[in-house]
Amino acid sequence: MINNKSRTGYRHREAPDVPPTYRHFSIRLRASPLNRVRNNIQWSPREGQTSSTSYSIDNAKTLSLQNPEEDLASQAEENLSFIELEENSEGMPLSQELDIENSLTTDEENPYTTDDALSISSSEALNGEPALQKLLAEGGRDLSIDRICQIFPFPLDGFQKKAVERLLESNQSVVVCAPTGAGKTVIAEAASAAVLARGQRVIYTTPLKALSNQKLTEMRRRFGHTRCGLQTGDTSLNTEADIVIMTTEILRNIMYRTAELSEESASSGSSTREARLGDVGLIVLDEVHYLGDPSRGSVWEEAIINCPRHIQLLCMSATVKNPEDLGGWISKEHQPCETIKTRFRPVPLHWHFAFKSAKGTQVADLMDESGKHLNPSLDAKEVLLEESRFLLRKAQGAPLPNSVGNRRGGRNLPWEQTLQQIVDDDPVALQKRVNAVRIPAMDALIRKLDRLKFLPAIWFILSRKDCDLNALKAGAVGPLTTLEEQAEIMREVEALRLDQPEAIREKLVVAVKNGFASHHAGHLPGWKNLIERLFQHGYIKIVFATGTLAAGLNMPARTTIISALGRMTDDGVKLLPHNDLLQMAGRAGRRGFDTEGHCVVLQNRFEGAEEAFRIIKGGPEALKSQFSASYGLVVNLISIYTLEEARAFIQRSFGNFLETEGQQRLMLEAAKMEMAAKDLMEKYQGSASSDVKEMNQAAKKARIHLQRLKVKAQVERIEAVKKILIRTGFPRRVVLHITAGVDDKVGGSKDKLKSSKQTLPAVLVLNDEDVESGMSSLGGTFCCLGADNRLMKVSPIHVVSVLEGPEGSLDPEDDDVIQKAYASVRKSSWSNAAKGIATCQVSPGTSSTAKIAVKLQFKASDKWTLVENSRALTSEVAMQRKVLKGIMDLMEQHRKSSSVEHDTLGLAKRLLRKADSIKKDLSDADGVESTWTTFNAVLDVLTKVGAIEAGSLRLLPLGLVLRSLQGQNELWLSLALSNEAVLNLTGPQLAAFLGALLSSEVFRKPVDMVVSYSASEEVVRAVEILEPTRQMLEALQSDAGLSSWNESLLVDYRLAGLVEAWAAGATWSQIMGDSTLDDGDMARLLTRTGDLLRQISRNTYLLPDLRDVAQEALIGMDRKPISDTA
Repeated sequence: MINNKSRTGYRHREAPDVPPTYRHFSIRLRASPLNRVRNNIQWSPREGQTSSTSYSIDNAKTLSLQNPEEDLASQAEENLSFIELEENSEGMPLSQELDIENSLTTDEENPYTTDDALSISSSEALNGEPALQKLLAEGGRDLSIDRICQIFPFPLDGFQKKAVERLLESNQSVVVCAPTGAGKTVIAEAASAAVLARGQRVIYTTPLKALSNQKLTEMRRRFGHTRCGLQTGDTSLNTEADIVIMTTEILRNIMYRTAELSEESASSGSSTREARLGDVGLIVLDEVHYLGDPSRGSVWEEAIINCPRHIQLLCMSATVKNPEDLGGWISKEHQPCETIKTRFRPVPLHWHFAFKSAKGTQVADLMDESGKHLNPSLDAKEVLLEESRFLLRKAQGAPLPNSVGNRRGGRNLPWEQTLQQIVDDDPVALQKRVNAVRIPAMDALIRKLDRLKFLPAIWFILSRKDCDLNALKAGAVGPLTTLEEQAEIMREVEALRLDQPEAIREKLVVAVKNGFASHHAGHLPGWKNLIERLFQHGYIKIVFATGTLAAGLNMPARTTIISALGRMTDDGVKLLPHNDLLQMAGRAGRRGFDTEGHCVVLQNRFEGAEEAFRIIKGGPEALKSQFSASYGLVVNLISIYTLEEARAFIQRSFGNFLETEGQQRLMLEAAKMEMAAKDLMEKYQGSASSDVKEMNQAAKKARIHLQRLKVKAQVERIEAVKKILIRTGFPRRVVLHITAGVDDKVGGSKDKLKSSKQTLPAVLVLNDEDVESGMSSLGGTFCCLGADNRLMKVSPIHVVSVLEGPEGSLDPEDDDVIQKAYASVRKSSWSNAAKGIATCQVSPGTSSTAKIAVKLQFKASDKWTLVENSRALTSEVAMQRKVLKGIMDLMEQHRKSSSVEHDTLGLAKRLLRKADSIKKDLSDADGVESTWTTFNAVLDVLTKVGAIEAGSLRLLPLGLVLRSLQGQNELWLSLALSNEAVLNLTGPQLAAFLGALLSSEVFRKPVDMVVSYSASEEVVRAVEILEPTRQMLEALQSDAGLSSWNESLLVDYRLAGLVEAWAAGATWSQIMGDSTLDDGDMARLLTRTGDLLRQISRNTYLLPDLRDVAQEALIGMDRKPISDTA
């Protein structure tokens, strides 16, 4: 009998009088989950037993054990510091039931512990993996849903069972659309088990390499190590396994390659692509909403279109507006497909709003009890009136309410009637004041969240820099970790320091020790992996992260915190889309970790509770096709299809389905919404008072006047720039604000100059053609070269600073080089620098201008003259904004004062917004004819450069090289690698050569950086030899209507110098100390270069010597910390 007074605190409970038998137990260890040691559990047979048993168990893992209770418990008591001993509740007769108390501090309200986050429960250990292995051993094609459900230690939800039932049917695919954390993975595991049981294989795709690695770990835990493999391009492990996890790009390539092999062997009677993938029964497309990603979405469509019809598809998506369209498309192009959608979250998500009041930091419910309306106490009008009341009482010396800090009360005082006047006098200023004073202090909010038991949490912030700064700030407040946790954290930090000293973020170590960390793409993978592990084990209490962490990484949190609802886009600051907000919020309350989740939206200077409610209630955005023709797509299709078949392939795209079958339905839906909105507006206009009509007229006049003032401010800034340039002369070094436009706020530019993410050093030159236009009253354009080697035609409105004096001038020879390069650019080659910014057009510079661009980097000694608007005009514009905002506020207050009018107008506006959204989605979509036109344009370019043979459309050697490369512009890379320029380069020089060509791929927008390394003469010479080829391709793309693709032809020697230094043996600390790039940006540059070198070394259509040099370069590149990014 086990002593119930032992140090672990057993609670003994008598059981029915039955003979002692073997019993199943599960042990979870208290030892640090991060330690790599292993513990052995051993015991000897008791009398009547025939053998002893020994098990090896990983820390924080759970292992099923079968042995008499006394032996197991006593041995565990003697040899292990364990947390929990649980018993299988099914099967054998029991003589006792034991519960061992967890010695860690827990509570009923927040049963979240480190071991809960990582350990597999006893039920899962007994009825999960063993039950799954038993099912696979039994096999069978006619499995029932009840039999499948037995492999899980919990009952499946309704939508899960329905999806699995459909997948048990042959020739049936399924689209599952459910919120983050709803349990879509369970469906994939059940379907995979059923497919393996009938003797077939599974391919499981993810959109990211990191997710593929994570999924491999999860599937190995469930299905066993030998049954699972990985294929990501960088890594290939057990690729013939029963379940192979891969990125979607790898699946797409497999589809094309198997089809090509089938074509090559068709004459010999070999199997088709369907037969070659005949042993694959299921393809899981996880995160299939990536199909709507502008840069990668086409890959998902190509994979689905190419998928053999005998293979079932399980497409799992976060919540989108039109999952039925995706299911309908798959039904048409692949096999019958059922769409299963649910808004059910097994772990409820509660929305909150955090703000500071006179009573302190508050975390209030965002919505009322019904969940359909905003919490009345958070209504903007109510908040403004409350602040006005407080100011009025304070100004008139009235006593403040007795309750500490309460700004309410005394609403019937005589001067209460002046409240509205305070709001009306300056509503914008009052709103700004309210927003500012209601921003919660970080330290107070953290303490509040801790008291509410809302931790651990992910705190989403848009800026990498702010993530780090907030982690430092929070870490300085004090620790949220215990001394034991701090010891474990530092052990892990020191282990990483020994292995990857360059990955350590020294400034953040103290914050991490105290339980606070940051996580973003600017960190090296080693550091990010450390933070992820510490968070998973419960040691990190708050992670400040950018939105990349919402992409599916397994970092379970109880709470997510949204710091801002706006983000910078090409069209300015826009509110977050519903889907993006839900993706971040959904990280909270993950199934199996919490009983409830929380999302806390913070008050900030620009957005409040109403904006949050508007996004949430706006509903999800529609999934749109991003199918497009590229060099890779054209070559892949031409290699296996005739031209007619290629056109048929394009006609099978999701975009074509939406255009033909979905468009009519959507247009009808939009028309009905507009008709209903029109009726509501007529009803509202009929009931509106004359005051409302007057306010509408006043608002219209205020908008017109504001627009005129903005134009006036622009003219003033242009004149200020021209005045400086007339004084200094040309050429002249300047700082450009690339995204400056008509809607920019008027005022100074100091903040813009400080932000290297928004500004770019450049030099203005003035040629004969632009003298008149450049100095015209309307501003005209200037010829310009940026520090990133982009040639530009810019309006003076983009100039925010000028470098006067001799240091701001340029050598006459350099001026001539820029003039010649500028003159050689075809008119069709120019494209807008950013969406909607026609006042700044760009075209790639030449290898000659690249030498000049390197000289334009910022220097500490430079003294810049800022270009600013006059104070008077700046004040006038600001005042007019206030006038317009005041009118709009009055109109809104009037509408809200009448519930009937407010509801009527509000509903009409919502219907119009939805209708506009539908029509915009339809207008933005490229039709099949547009895609086919681009396809033919690309085919024409490929034929002219000699990649495809005219007439026969047979792939020539250049086309064969292209087909085996992946990049932003595969033809440009193929031409570069087939050029004599690369033949005599060493390994580091080849890496530098590639680095110079990858600028636009690594940095999608113009970016300023300071780099101390120069490209070697050999690299510069190789780029110069390649220049005629670059110019030829630029001209061909321009003539074919593909001028926007010329951005990929950019050459940047700054990157070449960095890559060459690293490949030649420079340390990480050296290259980071000699440049201004973030860790993550540097890692992305070196990783992408290494990936391209790896492709070259494996491309059998390239010269063997070049492949050998690429392999040599890869050896020099592939070292820590870069080797850990794979």
